This record gives sequence, C-alpha cells and structure tokens, in this order.
Amino acid sequence: MKENKNISKVLWGLLLIIAAIYIIVSRYTGFPRINVFKLLLTILFVFMIIEGMRTIDFYKILLPAACICIIYDKYLRITAITPWPVLCAALLASIGLTMLFGKKEKQHIEFKVNNYGIPSGTSDIVLDIKGQTSFGAISIYLV
Repeated sequence: MKENKNISKVLWGLLLIIAAIYIIVSRYTGFPRINVFKLLLTILFVFMIIEGMRTIDFYKILLPAACICIIYDKYLRITAITPWPVLCAALLASIGLTMLFGKKEKQHIEFKVNNYGIPSGTSDIVLDIKGQTSFGAISIYLV
C-alpha cells in the first residue's frame, strides 16, 4: 500500500512539473494551443479508470469514461447524446454490472494468537500472528 502512495506522489509530481513547463512554453507562438483544464481533467479521469480496473469497481470505470466522452463530445461527434444520456447510460450500466458481478470486497483476515497453547508458567511469551491475503497470495507475519 505504501508503494502505491509513492507511485501516486511521483506521478502527480511529474504531472505538475509538466503543467508548469507547458505554461511557460505555451507563450511561444510555435507551440500548439491545448486546453490545460481539459487535459488535466482527462488525466484525472484516466487515473480513476485505472484505479477502477485495479479494484474492479464499475462506477470508477464507467462514470469517468462518460465524463471523458462529455469533455470531447465535439471531437467524437456525439453532441446529440451528451451530457445527460451518456451519464444516465453510464450510471445504469454501472448499477447493472455491479448487480450481475457483485462488488469484489477485499478479504482482510487478521487474527492474533496470544499465549495460546503455551504452558501457564511461561506467561511472558506472547505470539502474535497477522495474516493478509492479496490476489490469492497469503502473507503471514509473526510479531
């Protein structure tokens, strides 16, 4: 989990540095005009879609995809169906897929064994076992 936070910090840091460089360089005439707000929203929505795919959350996949469709509706030539029909379709599809496949809940198993099976004369010995599962792999920590 700590690794994901570090990767997230690096990605956001790089994104902010690129945005700062773009602001300076965009003042030159040869640089193409890009709407920075649309670009930042698109990057944010793509991160949300990737997170939704990682955790298998249909709301985090379909609703940001619908927002991207709304942002770029002129380029995609779908102005007739944006914004409300696209949002409603994404919401209904998310509800339907969640009902069909269910929400995958993380299985977090944690248990402790304290003085279990240890003779009463050795009460200063404490055994703590913590278990964690992730993607079918099991990690057991003896503390």
